[in-house]
Amino acid sequence: MLGKTELDIQTSIERRGLHLTELKERLQFLRNYAQAEVSEVEQFLSDVTQSVERIRRELVGGIEDKRDSVIGQGERIVSQLEAELGELQERRARLAVQATSEDHIGFLQSFEEVNAPYQDTTTLNGDPDLELHFSLGEVKSALGEIRERLDDIHMGEVHYRHSMLTLHETDSMMSIRSNKKKDFSLKDLRKFKSGSSIKKVRVYLEEVSLNPVTAYPFLILSDDRKQLKRGEKLQFFRNSTQRFDVWSCITAKEGYDTGRHYWEVSVGDNKDWKVGVVRDSAQRKGLFDMSPRNGYYVLWWSTNHLQALTSPPLTKVKMNGRLRYLGVYLDCDEGHVTFYNAKTGSEIYSFTSEGAFGERMFPLFGTSDKEVPLMLPGAPAHTYE
Repeated sequence: MLGKTELDIQTSIERRGLHLTELKERLQFLRNYAQAEVSEVEQFLSDVTQSVERIRRELVGGIEDKRDSVIGQGERIVSQLEAELGELQERRARLAVQATSEDHIGFLQSFEEVNAPYQDTTTLNGDPDLELHFSLGEVKSALGEIRERLDDIHMGEVHYRHSMLTLHETDSMMSIRSNKKKDFSLKDLRKFKSGSSIKKVRVYLEEVSLNPVTAYPFLILSDDRKQLKRGEKLQFFRNSTQRFDVWSCITAKEGYDTGRHYWEVSVGDNKDWKVGVVRDSAQRKGLFDMSPRNGYYVLWWSTNHLQALTSPPLTKVKMNGRLRYLGVYLDCDEGHVTFYNAKTGSEIYSFTSEGAFGERMFPLFGTSDKEVPLMLPGAPAHTYE
């Protein structure tokens, strides 16, 4: 009896220790996730501030330059007119003095000077163009729209679902409302800065590992589940509802239903590979089109051509040079899957869903190459099963 009680206590200790470790890891993930969000938002706001300052310099500086030019021209004319007016007043004063003088000879001499031909420069130069025309209607309208959009940015509520053993977060969302009350997300704020950078998505870098339960039966996996290639013989005999039986593919163990995630894979000189994301509910058995319509967001390299597996026809993807290291960025809440050349940092292709995916998404890998494996990060040379 004592031994059984001690065993029960030991089992409870081990179970709670495991749960404690998992909870601490989850909390650390939440800290890192929140910090990454803060860093990204701060970067966006910094970019917006820089853009506003640039617009301020260009618009205000342009207005002030044109103002100074016109005002300077006007002030020069004012100075000229004041000088001419002073000269005329001086002539009139001299004429008044001579009119009362009894020196007739002096009067005649002064009268000739006062009555000398006078050149009116303002008449010769015509009316000066002292007007300002800025034509800022469109600029003011655009700035007004931006201001309204910025005024409508607000922080949504942060909701957490607690249980005794697990802690899940729903991504706190920066949203924007338009006049039509259509909901927007943080991607609207991104529009203030064009382009995207792999540096921003690498803050979400995660390690993934292969799930043998889903593997096509002829795929060979490394011991640490970090590499795969096609084999000659059957490797997996047990059937599974999750296992691919026609397409030479496998998913990762890790699945995501919220937040942003990024992982990388080395494709090297592999001659035929597929990399992307698949919905949890997507078909695995039989022959079917791998396309967004069927829950697949995948790039396919074969016969030296890269294609996006869109609904037939496929979409050719242009590249500069050979792609050897691929990055995949998944934004569950925005419904985006974006592929990067992880070596150069350039964006290759992006799938966009209408809104959030709304279910668990899994990294997908596939190959028909029997010599060159696909390799996930952190994997040195490994032995194969």
